[in-house]
Amino acid sequence: MADDKFALSVRITSIEKPQDLKKDTNYKCKISIETTHGSWTLDRTFKEFEIFHANLLIADAFRGVNFPKMPARKGSVASIDEYLGIKQNEYTQYLSEILHRSILLGSKDILDFIQAPEKVRRAAKRIMELENIPVRAGQMKKEGEKWKGYRSRYFVLLPNYLLQYFETADAYQIGIQPKGSIDLTLATKILVYDKTSNPYSMGIKTPTRIWKLQSDTESDRDEWVQSLRNLLQNPQHTGYIQDYHEYSASGKLKSNSKNTSNDTAQQGIVANGYHHDDDAVANAEDDDMNDTHYEEMKIENESERKMKEELTAQQSAMEEQDKQILELQQRMQSLISRQTMQTEQLKDEIAMEYKQQLDIQRETMVKWKEKIQELSTEIVNIEQERKDADQEHKNKIDKLNKEIAALRQVNEEQKKSIQEKDDVISKTQDSVREMSLAVNKLQKDAEERKKKMYSISDVLYKVQGDAVSKLKYAKQSRKFVVFINKINHLFYYDDGANKGDSKSILINDVSINNNSIQSQMHKPWFLVIGDKRCALFAADSTEVRDKWVKFIRKSLGKAATAENEQEVPA
Repeated sequence: MADDKFALSVRITSIEKPQDLKKDTNYKCKISIETTHGSWTLDRTFKEFEIFHANLLIADAFRGVNFPKMPARKGSVASIDEYLGIKQNEYTQYLSEILHRSILLGSKDILDFIQAPEKVRRAAKRIMELENIPVRAGQMKKEGEKWKGYRSRYFVLLPNYLLQYFETADAYQIGIQPKGSIDLTLATKILVYDKTSNPYSMGIKTPTRIWKLQSDTESDRDEWVQSLRNLLQNPQHTGYIQDYHEYSASGKLKSNSKNTSNDTAQQGIVANGYHHDDDAVANAEDDDMNDTHYEEMKIENESERKMKEELTAQQSAMEEQDKQILELQQRMQSLISRQTMQTEQLKDEIAMEYKQQLDIQRETMVKWKEKIQELSTEIVNIEQERKDADQEHKNKIDKLNKEIAALRQVNEEQKKSIQEKDDVISKTQDSVREMSLAVNKLQKDAEERKKKMYSISDVLYKVQGDAVSKLKYAKQSRKFVVFINKINHLFYYDDGANKGDSKSILINDVSINNNSIQSQMHKPWFLVIGDKRCALFAADSTEVRDKWVKFIRKSLGKAATAENEQEVPA
């Protein structure tokens, strides 16, 4: 066999039972591997297969590669022998699909798992180097799988049926692992999209997803499409390594048959499996029989023993070919079964994804509905507060208008009285002066009412703690404090902060008499007392403190002095 050719075949020859089936279910597989560069056997347990499969799935170098399903340990069978027979076929198929992928065979982890000899390792490395020579590379935009936006990626098309994409061209050049890959062995169609809706775009359709890619120009898109189609239609590149038994059968045809063409002897791999030429095998059997007959005619004088040996050898070769044909038929049937299972799985996944999308939309609609209800309630409350404030303002204006009307009426009466008694002005100057003073007083009272203070505000220092026993005198912070007359609410918030972050307390009393507080405070202070908590404030001066205490007590309807004030308990 030529040194530059490489073919491989693998099968599980037997599976050894554990000594104690109740305690150990870790069966041992006897593996036989034949290649153009040597043959060998090895043992691997079910557990080692599972670890090997898990490492393949998490390997960055194989992102996006389609792996065969790992055989399950459990199975419902009548006997242990039937179970071992099923698992022998399943593990043979699994390992065969792994080793025949050209992108996987060159991996050190896989070569170590199959304990490949050095000669096989060198051959696999040469294949990997050839398969890693890019067919085409360049920048394109890729649509996300969940979020349908496009991101620029650097794509590299390899002969091993892998379209890798990297963050940037520099990432590819310095050897950083790809962000992901598109396994072209799963590709069923190359799509070219309309110019208006998807300019310069193409798609790669697989059973589970349509990969949408966008180029910068139409010519660049067309070149990518042509490169992909050329690769998928090139019989020299299939993404798979030729089976050793097929390679041996085709080599035998070339050596024994005089009229068989090279095209008949050559075996191809299509889609996700291998194509076996049954006509070539049949021709090989016919040619062997003709050649044997020809040899019998030439050597009819040889001994009967030699003739029997040749007939036995020929029969063995034919039995081996029949065995190979049976294996290929089983493999084709397995591939058909896998395709059916993948179709059903795809339907289930699409249904599940559709249901998940509906659930997400329902959750979003419920959240928006709750948010709208919250905003509606808040708007209603704000509107009610505005109406209450408008009504209160209107009542104040009505009251002031009535007072002004009363004063005007008094003025009119006084003017009338003055006009009527104009002849006795000199005698009633004292009375007029008193009336004038009364009018002035009324006017001042009216002005004072207009200027009457309905609130007080200042920047004060608040001591942390909401009870006298919990006060932390060392922790004081500047607060902007506002007290509203009549409603007796005190509001405070950090100086310079948003008013929406304010805190409030409904005040029942105010005090400046407490020995424990007095001993700790170095500034003039006053304590406001509410139903459930209290608050201690300090001012920069006694004048400011007294102004606050007087205003609060006046609003509470209490005396302005604190002579009879009792000490506030802790």
